[in-house]
Amino acid sequence: MTRRVFCSVIAVLLSANIAVGQNLEAQLLETPIEQLVQEAKERGDAQRGGIAFFQVYLSCSKCHSLGDKENPLGPDLTQLGPKASNQHLVESVLKPSKEIKKGFEAVTVFTVDGKQFTGLIQSQKDGELVLNDVSRPGVELRFAENDVDEVVVSKASIMPKGQVNQLTGKQQFLDLVKYLMEVRDGGKERAAELQPPPSLYAARPLPEYEKNLDHLGLLTSLNQESYK
Repeated sequence: MTRRVFCSVIAVLLSANIAVGQNLEAQLLETPIEQLVQEAKERGDAQRGGIAFFQVYLSCSKCHSLGDKENPLGPDLTQLGPKASNQHLVESVLKPSKEIKKGFEAVTVFTVDGKQFTGLIQSQKDGELVLNDVSRPGVELRFAENDVDEVVVSKASIMPKGQVNQLTGKQQFLDLVKYLMEVRDGGKERAAELQPPPSLYAARPLPEYEKNLDHLGLLTSLNQESYK
């Protein structure tokens, strides 16, 4: 295999992986919610879902707490209660803006000097508006009411649309939903049981296409001419 052919093969595989990622959301949205719930219950693995939840590139753990700390950007997943049905969990991942939990609506503040800031309202009293900065979790933005020109409530969740396209495939989606189900039902204790060691989520997992890729075969097929 020449270097040019080898690079072409890699390019095709990478393009295929991008297409799979971009199509995952569409594939899941075309599937009835009830079916996804049933598949998650039967085929999902909560331990693998926990690993997905803590992946840095998904940012789930940056916005949601698990009964161990307060996080101003997203609901505590161990305190969702029975109102958060299985269907609700699936839709919350697939359609984050369909129903935004009260108290977690993002707002944009326009100041009289022409600047704008986005965050979640922490408090509004004594002539001061305080936001939790969505781009810097834990950072407060403070505004005197006289400096605020307008406050606009967003209809979109701070959880990005299409986040599921960061997953490696449908199975990882089912695993993540199963994890959310068990944390909702088992609370802080179950969340602690499913807490993965950092070594399992420090690096991005292999996408589906690459798990079965014969790397050794590709490399050993190269000859001296290929290296040149």
